[in-house]
This record gives sequence, structure tokens and C-alpha cells, in this order.
Amino acid sequence: MVSSDAKRLLLMVLYRSGRKPGASIAELRKEFGDRLEELVEELNEKLAELGLRLHLLEEEGLAVIAPSEPVGDIKLSPLDSNAVACLGILVGLFTAGRGVVKRSEFLEVASRKVGEAEAKICLGELAREGYVKVKGDEIQLSWRAFFELDVEKLAESLAREVLKLSG
Repeated sequence: MVSSDAKRLLLMVLYRSGRKPGASIAELRKEFGDRLEELVEELNEKLAELGLRLHLLEEEGLAVIAPSEPVGDIKLSPLDSNAVACLGILVGLFTAGRGVVKRSEFLEVASRKVGEAEAKICLGELAREGYVKVKGDEIQLSWRAFFELDVEKLAESLAREVLKLSG
């Protein structure tokens, strides 16, 4: 059985406020104080039975529930096909680079697939939904990409396809 505070924590995280999934860690700390980590552990014991985990993403200031392992066979993402294509392009560019992609490089490649205006829209959507972080002219994969995608497996698939095309 889960405590009433753990149930309240779960409800706060499940009910989205604004555009981002999850709940603000600051809001949860205000509500539960020093007990937050203890409640997260309690809740994670139950969520593990469902293949889920509550994550406190300190850098983003968010608490989110996500699969314990990336799930590739069900559609969890709110993204349309153009945004999914742009995310694939970004993963490919990350694989080829050092984990950071220049905005101009992404726009150059993505514009060929979806057009420049749509590439910019998709980048904004990917950032809002937590798939990427955009800092100045640099783009990095963010928490949601790692929770919902098997990034390594996708990168390996992309590399195999590139090798087929080039040789």
C-alpha cells in the first residue's frame, strides 16, 4: 500500500501544468519538504511493477514519470511526422558530432527534408516537449529523448543506413 502523501505526489506529477509534462520540483518541495526523496522512493517501488519510474530532473526543475527503459514499439510522443523526422536528423547529427549540434547545421540538413520554416517550427516543438535543449547556437538532446528513444540503437541504425548508401 502507498501512503496518502505518495498518492498526492503521483497525482501532482500526472496532472500537467502548462506545456511541460510532469510537475515543478520547486512546487513539490514546497508541498512535501524534506520528505520528497523518501516519497519518490516509496512511489518508485510501486511504479517499478508497471515498468515506470518517477524521475527528479534537477537541471530542468521537473519531476516526470517515464518508462524504466526506452519503449520503441508504442507511440508516446505528441510529435507529428515532421518533428519526428527532425528528431531523427538531430540524433544522426549528434552521432556524427560530439553530442552538440550547431543550430545552423541542423537547419541546413532539416530544411532539405521539411523546408526551412517547418524545420524552425519543429525545433521549437522539440525544445518545448523536452526532446532537445537549445542554448544559443547549440542544440543538445534532452531528458525526454533519452526516456522515450533508445538513442544508441537509433544511432547505430542510422550509421548502418549511411554505410549502405555510401558503399
